[in-house]
Amino acid sequence: MISTEERTTARSDAPSRRLDEIRELEELWEVRSPTSEAVAIEHRTMWQELGQRRVGIALAGGWLAFMTVLFALGPSDSATVTPLWVDQVAGLMFTALLFAPLGAFNRTFGYGASSVAGLCGISVAVNCLTAGHTGFWSSFQLVGFGALAAVSVATLVRGRGRH
Repeated sequence: MISTEERTTARSDAPSRRLDEIRELEELWEVRSPTSEAVAIEHRTMWQELGQRRVGIALAGGWLAFMTVLFALGPSDSATVTPLWVDQVAGLMFTALLFAPLGAFNRTFGYGASSVAGLCGISVAVNCLTAGHTGFWSSFQLVGFGALAAVSVATLVRGRGRH
């Protein structure tokens, strides 16, 4: 026969065992379900991707607008002689600008090409300043190429830090 003490112990253990089983099941459920942190990271990544695209589109538009202004409104200095290195750097800049749209497939390559184009443009603008070109045009070139290069380099560095 079972004593009263054994019955009391058996009865008091049953609820605690059930509570332990429920806790174990809840832990298993939490492990299998996506956490709110994982959902937040996925949501943040989606917005970062959208931001990257907007920066890329704005950068492409900036290059297009700036180069259009340079060619449409730029002074024609046919009397000045440009050094050979300036022509070569300008050729490298235009080549890099041709490859920059490939950034749609590989961001590092696109922003890298845009950065190279911006740095080449800065060197061409510095040559214009030191060659004695008059007016604000050389300063406009330097500021424009500097801004485009800064955005390109910053986006390139920021994008590489995420991978």
